[in-house]
Amino acid sequence: MAYGKGEQNLLRRAIPTGRTALSADVLPSGKLHDLLLLRKKYLATAELFVDAVFVAEPLSGTLTGEELHAVLTARQKDVTDFNKAYVEKIRLSVPSIISQIETIYFNRLCGRLLHCATLVNQKDPAKRQYLNIPVELQELISFKDLEAFEAKVAKLSYKKVLDLFRDVVINNDTSGVTPAEEIVIRGIHAECLAKYRKPEYGKDPRYTCQIHLDYRVIRNEVPVIPELQKAAAALSATILVDKKNLKYQHFLEISNSIPRGEPIRIPIMMTGAALKRFDTEAAVSSLAIEIGPDAVTVKTVISKKERDPGIDGITHFVARDFGMANTISLSVINLDKPINQETVDRISKFTKKEALDYLQNNSHPNDNIVKRIRFSGRKFLKSINQTCGKIDYLKAQIDTGYNNLEKIKSILCGYYGLEDGEIIPEAEELKNPLVQQLHDKFFRLLKHIQKLKAIRFNLYAKIAAMKKSWFGFLSNQEIIIAKHFNAAIVREDLTILAKEKEAPDYKGRTYNKMINNGSKGQYIRRASHKLLWDGVPEITVPSYYTSTTCTIHSLIDATMRVGEIFKCPLCASAEHSDEHAADTIGNYFLLRPAYPQ
Repeated sequence: MAYGKGEQNLLRRAIPTGRTALSADVLPSGKLHDLLLLRKKYLATAELFVDAVFVAEPLSGTLTGEELHAVLTARQKDVTDFNKAYVEKIRLSVPSIISQIETIYFNRLCGRLLHCATLVNQKDPAKRQYLNIPVELQELISFKDLEAFEAKVAKLSYKKVLDLFRDVVINNDTSGVTPAEEIVIRGIHAECLAKYRKPEYGKDPRYTCQIHLDYRVIRNEVPVIPELQKAAAALSATILVDKKNLKYQHFLEISNSIPRGEPIRIPIMMTGAALKRFDTEAAVSSLAIEIGPDAVTVKTVISKKERDPGIDGITHFVARDFGMANTISLSVINLDKPINQETVDRISKFTKKEALDYLQNNSHPNDNIVKRIRFSGRKFLKSINQTCGKIDYLKAQIDTGYNNLEKIKSILCGYYGLEDGEIIPEAEELKNPLVQQLHDKFFRLLKHIQKLKAIRFNLYAKIAAMKKSWFGFLSNQEIIIAKHFNAAIVREDLTILAKEKEAPDYKGRTYNKMINNGSKGQYIRRASHKLLWDGVPEITVPSYYTSTTCTIHSLIDATMRVGEIFKCPLCASAEHSDEHAADTIGNYFLLRPAYPQ
């Protein structure tokens, strides 16, 4: 959600404030009509603005920020019979959306070319062998050539990689590449361009009717909620109350989509759980309303000034080890010696060699561990794995469908006399019955592929929702524990956990992407934002050797960790490996010079 411009260095959070179903059972017919009309006009205007500035091939050139605003401002004058305040809000939101999809397109081009030799590990040679190369091209280039090309591209900057695509695809300048490299560039470009599409408002759930409310689109009345009362003077949007209403108490009144039309008052089903999320230190900065096809959702955006919590006065560390079978393991560590920011900054920047020397020459008896908590992620991983299996199956079906589609297309292009890149007309009645059958089969198959891709998109969204829910719960638990013990969170300075294809528990490229390559970074970002909001300090330790070190005996050996068991030969008993890693992370800053063994 975009929060707009305003005071800098603010932390912002959007809190669900209410949801109202768009149905005749909840809303009077007139109010329901007005809201649906507002959504319809919003989506139509957004489509109009996007059509005006969308560039079909960003490699050929994109509009600058000034050019975008100039085109949109000119187009805004053509919009009539729609509240100007809403039209302006749409105009201001479109440039960031266009910039975002163009950036994603450029990143895909560069990312695929920089990893063009990545294998899928398929044993069947008829299936896709390279993750970033179209399946129909894999017979035309060897793995050795791809590795050489990948090494060559790795030396180029981001801009130079895009220039390479531009030279080959747009300018047809192949002087700097071999024929095999040209095939790779054009193949990657074709797949990325197929994914690059104009935003479809109302069809794609990412582009919907979302309005941030201010004085131009909402009418002020007396604020009712105590949590909002202190910020009432500075607010340009408020939630209203009607004690005389027999059915609903809270309302949000917004301007009509028609200029000078009657304002629309929307009932809000606000819960006590939502009110509890309002922070006593935060101020309400705005309200946002999202009008979907079947419901209106209201969110309150609250903000507070960003501040560095600092570690002065803390009495404990809560150390986090991020794992797989166990998503996180936490160790609560009592500070048995003073800690200052200078020491933290120095140790946090250790190189691998400095970390090795530090761990081999310092120790701690681990007698200050107050509590260990381990959160199993097995059910979470099982759900992710099952969904990824469905995605992999759909990918195989889509690849096979595209292969068949290309074969039929080549026949139809020959019949129509079209080039490979030209579009086959859909509504055609042909005299040749065999060609007619191929024509109909082509478009049936195309629609089937589009349906499969829509299902795949929903599965990706399902995985994102599972991760958001599970990670949100865990990060909340961290904050509760840290506040209870007056502690700082200590974590490794590491963002990626990659599974090698040769590993016995490797479960495919989709699973690797969804879990190993993304989850830890996502969890760190989510938890760090919450910690900052709640004023809980967060510090990092170098990730080197944290899972293979016995801090009691200053011993480092990778063989001491086997699966979920950590056993130091000098210690009396074995420990759970994730809990041991969390202990090591927690005592990292508390190590003392080791006594001679």
